[in-house]
Amino acid sequence: MTTHRKANIHIVNDTGEQVRAVSVVHKYSDNYSNDHVWDTLEKGATSDAMQVDYNTGAFTTGRDWWLVAWVSNDGSTLYYTNPHNFRDFVDILESMATSAASIVGTVVTSESGGWGGAVGHAIVAPFVNNAKTSGFKQHILRSEDSVTQIHISKNEVRWVSPSGTSATGVASKSIPKKAQKAA
Repeated sequence: MTTHRKANIHIVNDTGEQVRAVSVVHKYSDNYSNDHVWDTLEKGATSDAMQVDYNTGAFTTGRDWWLVAWVSNDGSTLYYTNPHNFRDFVDILESMATSAASIVGTVVTSESGGWGGAVGHAIVAPFVNNAKTSGFKQHILRSEDSVTQIHISKNEVRWVSPSGTSATGVASKSIPKKAQKAA
């Protein structure tokens, strides 16, 4: 029997500084896709919750896949999960950092209310409606995982759930000065 479940996901900022545009994309195989962006997250703070959908049960074959990205407080660096499971994901992020000036330019007319929101939504948009999981980290949610924390730091992203912990490395890309000035 398959049971549809929801879990509350919180980001914990362990970077040592305030961060902007904290973005999470969660995919449960081809069944569910969830994403959320927090404009800013203070040093040491825990975010409000985003809710994700997943299934549990004896015959479920789905997997939970995660992408996490954020921008340094000064707007100079894009950080993102880097599980080393295919290059095309990194190519997309590098392309986005290179063209960040046009992304940041959308802030002026953004309805999201802030620099972080506009950039965060620009970061997650290419990954939300695409079934590929290259570049995503797998962290499986179980029936007891109604709350999970994702700890971000400049070296690692760590998922902490009642059923277990997963971690992956972090990569970074400089955001061009032109884009930083536009912000």
